[in-house]
Amino acid sequence: MKIFAIEPFYGGSHKKWLDEYCHFSQHDIQCFTLSDKNWKWRMEGGAITLASQINTFKKPDAFLVTDMLNVALFKALTLHKKVPICLYMHENQLSYPWSKTDPDIELKRDHHYGFINYTSCLTADQIFFNSNYHKTSFLEALKKLLKRLPDNRSLHNIEQINQKSQVIPVGIPWKKLQLFSLNTSHKSPIILWNHRWEYDKSPERFFESLFALSDDGFKFSLIVLGEKTHKYPAIFDEALRRLKKHILHFGYADSREEYYQYLANADLALITNDQDFFGISVVEAIAANCFPLMPKALSYPEHLDPQTYPDCFYQSDEEMMQKLKKLLKDGIPRLDLNTKMEKYDWNNIAGHMDDAISNTTFMS
Repeated sequence: MKIFAIEPFYGGSHKKWLDEYCHFSQHDIQCFTLSDKNWKWRMEGGAITLASQINTFKKPDAFLVTDMLNVALFKALTLHKKVPICLYMHENQLSYPWSKTDPDIELKRDHHYGFINYTSCLTADQIFFNSNYHKTSFLEALKKLLKRLPDNRSLHNIEQINQKSQVIPVGIPWKKLQLFSLNTSHKSPIILWNHRWEYDKSPERFFESLFALSDDGFKFSLIVLGEKTHKYPAIFDEALRRLKKHILHFGYADSREEYYQYLANADLALITNDQDFFGISVVEAIAANCFPLMPKALSYPEHLDPQTYPDCFYQSDEEMMQKLKKLLKDGIPRLDLNTKMEKYDWNNIAGHMDDAISNTTFMS
């Protein structure tokens, strides 16, 4: 099939997902993208620019778009109106925690971008969520939003969206990650941070925990990875000063291979995130055989069964610290959890995605 993939925010995890899917897919995919800047403007106006570009090409068999596209606006502007649209939801702006510093909250504009996600879902022919948690949380948040409207709430649209939705997780290069797996022990455990330097990953909780461990005399080393923006949380600078003696690496990895090497060298991934609709960084860490300590919430129970692996989960900050100290005292267990992440191998996920897009075309 000939597929036009449309990504208005081509950077970070969105770029990685699209590039890797294109590599593993059996379809012929042509990408139309915009840079990963000004995310609100991308949701507002990206459809205008991208529709005008695509209108100069012969129609494809299907469109594959993401949540950063205003799908209703795009469909109104494209000449290829009968081409089925598959919408991949990396995140949504209804159940995503907003930054306290965002001026749109004071201006009471914080539901506008979630409403774009809503109309995009109404317009799309098929919707792919990256986790069950994401799908459920979006539909619950949408119900709350629609009930707040003065009239013509159209609550039946929630079930309509549900009926054309399915879960297709993000893929990872699982086999490649196994090539980097070291399975070695260290004199002091190596703790890992491999997320974006953003507020929703709760870096304060992460680093405050390590400050306490350091003050109490616990021995550990630290690897800090991830992308940062020019407005990254100040706690990272404080951590660079206060945890200097523990740090093995602090900053963005220069290549994917270097990133995978750091993952494989780490022993413990301490997860403090307030939000993860899927958690690609968590899955990659586990796939590299790094032991996770993560909230019993969000998408994480979909990766590992909490009943089978209770030591990997916590439900409060107090429990997190208790388990963290125990792991550092008693040693990090090697449970070969990397094998549990094989289900996310792109060799499996890409085929699932290919079939779902083909079935959408058949239904249309």
